Amino acid sequence: CKQYRRPIPRGAEDIGTWEGILDFMSSVAVFTNLAVVVFTSDLLEDESTLTKVILFVAAEHGVFVLRYLLSLLPNKPKTVVIQLQRQ
Repeated sequence: CKQYRRPIPRGAEDIGTWEGILDFMSSVAVFTNLAVVVFTSDLLEDESTLTKVILFVAAEHGVFVLRYLLSLLPNKPKTVVIQLQRQ
């Protein structure tokens, strides 16, 4: 019976490649979820296909603009930045 030691964890600055993958997956999720809601929902069954497409494109652009605006916010609270500067 062999025994192994648990590896020593190494710190990382950020999540690396996974950040781009998660961003892409969230964009695909927005696109598909809006498509499901707009094209299969009973709320819009009386609307024409053109109206549904226009609503889908407008909602999709609105969500992506909101995501962009939220990305402009600082990632760290001021108190954390101050503590990091003190170290």
